[in-house]
Amino acid sequence: MAKACNIPDPMLTSLTTEALAKACLNYPLFNEVFYVNNLQQGIEGVIRNFNGLTELLKRTDAGQELFKIYKNKNIKDLNENSSEVQQGFFTFEFTYLELLLSQPQILSNLNNLERNEIAKEAIIKYDSKKVRIDIFGEFGLTTSIFLIAKILNVENKLANVQKSVSQKEIDTFLATAMYSSLVTLSVIYNAGKSL
Repeated sequence: MAKACNIPDPMLTSLTTEALAKACLNYPLFNEVFYVNNLQQGIEGVIRNFNGLTELLKRTDAGQELFKIYKNKNIKDLNENSSEVQQGFFTFEFTYLELLLSQPQILSNLNNLERNEIAKEAIIKYDSKKVRIDIFGEFGLTTSIFLIAKILNVENKLANVQKSVSQKEIDTFLATAMYSSLVTLSVIYNAGKSL
């Protein structure tokens, strides 16, 4: 199935980054992100298995294209009458997109202003998800904070976080998107608001 989902090589290199980003976000096996011990391992596995993502992460403008999609994706678009499966799929799309934006290959090709814009948008998404906690749950909030934490890390702005949360907790969260206390999410959220 994974091989069948790969994009043929001649087409892969000829796609614009915008078209490639859209193709990657429509990857049918993106839910494999959830089949391992932690979200970072999950996204790394999906990247390894899909040549579209491997190619996307090589593109220097991938972050800009993913951010355009992220900015235009609105939590208010969730259809109240959709099934639980459809609602779950809607929430997983946010998780997948935020995990992609969090990858070092993406963040390193963005400038300071672009990363700060993404962090501000992640705060907006987090706040909107919190209003719909019944749909997104705590799990859905995590990837918004993970994206903010990764940006704070690239920007060397985790000092304030380290005053309230142990270095081990921060390192674990940055490596896995897993945390042991809700305080971690709260402190990172507040640090992100100062960007």
